[in-house]
Amino acid sequence: MERPNPRINLSAPISIFYNDELTCFETIIKFMKENLNLKFCEIARALSRDQRTIWTIYKKATKKSKKKLKITESIQVPLAIFDNRKLSPYENLVKYLKEAHSLKIVNIARYLNRDQRNISAVYRSAR
Repeated sequence: MERPNPRINLSAPISIFYNDELTCFETIIKFMKENLNLKFCEIARALSRDQRTIWTIYKKATKKSKKKLKITESIQVPLAIFDNRKLSPYENLVKYLKEAHSLKIVNIARYLNRDQRNISAVYRSAR
């Protein structure tokens, strides 16, 4: 059976980003590997990154956090937004939530478990 193209229609619930242990990019890669059961080469292709980079980040993420990501029904974030290399994954996420969902900075901060001043600064940088 042929595996689907990992760039098409993949999304993650925003709830996975509500953690203090992992960076945004570590969270994305851990989710894609453990929850979507994608291979490193598929994750690399979907995120426009080198497969070795994906493997390294995944190994770091699993050392930092051995527990499963908490998933609840929430806003779905298309994983395709993270292949924009002009912005960091965190900037891509904040910009997407602010512009595509018209969320207020305070609500984004609540969703991501971050300080709203941090979210505000990241959004200004992403624009």
